[in-house]
Amino acid sequence: MYDAHWIPDKPASLSTYSDETQLDRLRITWRQRRVMVIVAIGIVVALVAAVVLRVVASGGVGAGVFAPVDVAVGPGGEVFIYNHDGVFPNIKPFVVRIASDGKQSVLAGTGSKGMPREGRATASPLHGGDGLAVDSAGNVYIADMTTVERVTTDGTLSIIAGTGKDGNPVAGPATASPIGDAEAVAVDPEGNVYIEDVSSNMVLKVTPDGVLSIFAGNGRANFGTSSPVPGPATSTAVGTLCGMAIDTAGNLYITDSVDIYKITPEGVLSVYISEVANIMSPMGTAMALGPEGDVYVASRTTVMKLSRDGSRTNMVGDGKEGYPIGGNALASRWGRITGLDFDAQGDLYVSDNMADVVARVTPSGVLSILAHGPAGPPN
Repeated sequence: MYDAHWIPDKPASLSTYSDETQLDRLRITWRQRRVMVIVAIGIVVALVAAVVLRVVASGGVGAGVFAPVDVAVGPGGEVFIYNHDGVFPNIKPFVVRIASDGKQSVLAGTGSKGMPREGRATASPLHGGDGLAVDSAGNVYIADMTTVERVTTDGTLSIIAGTGKDGNPVAGPATASPIGDAEAVAVDPEGNVYIEDVSSNMVLKVTPDGVLSIFAGNGRANFGTSSPVPGPATSTAVGTLCGMAIDTAGNLYITDSVDIYKITPEGVLSVYISEVANIMSPMGTAMALGPEGDVYVASRTTVMKLSRDGSRTNMVGDGKEGYPIGGNALASRWGRITGLDFDAQGDLYVSDNMADVVARVTPSGVLSILAHGPAGPPN
């Protein structure tokens, strides 16, 4: 370890000075430097200790919840959380798995940001994207900026789309096509994977045999100035894509900065709920489909149920910023809701990347904290 006491009170060069005043000044300067070195070492030690305590408090790299950007629930009730520990761009991305018995483990990621590597998922870096999805077999899909990865139930990671370089998608082999910025991912009952590319203003489709096609959007940005034109989904511009979900029939639901629209498996687009931005502001930080087929949309500190009969019901949050607490879901505050998903029992899971929290809300509206960062809930 570095020893600050190696600095001499009177360096050899001081012997060349005859002016005692100059000598005194130089001695003071060296003492100040020694103090500065000691203080600097103390700061470094404190910072290292803080990191160590954060990791220890969470049970190791990847365990615990740090700035969760999305949450997804598997067929067996497992909960998967995409964490972004750190401050952008110096994030440490990893995916956590919470088993049905509450045990936490790392599913994917090393805590290092970089190009994913195929093989053991816990030995691979991640880019630090924003989306998760789980298929009926329990495989996890990661929307990871310029790539999309699949992690099988045995922990093997493979890249199913993207080259790792950003660019406009090209139809054909999915792993030979660039992706601008994969923001969200969904899987239909047939195993087709849908990717929201917010950079190219498109929704991409990847078949089980790895063929990529443009599923929605013509590549032109809408910026929320108007609704998409009903008809072929690839013929219209889409707004700022904010989230998507798929129903059991394979219909894809997408929210942008203005509307929620529905796209059939055949690629026909229709406006499902119009002018949602007039009801919720800011619009759409996450979305999910409820057990009855209702659309749930998060708007930073609230979650609203939007039904086809025109009714709008606030389900979560009082609209004020704060830290989620257990109890009445409508009375709880939130930092920034970033992910929504439902389990088979109809419980809603909510991730909050400002409060470092993932919470569960029962159908009766009771909120409980499923996982939180090392700071924990406020007293």
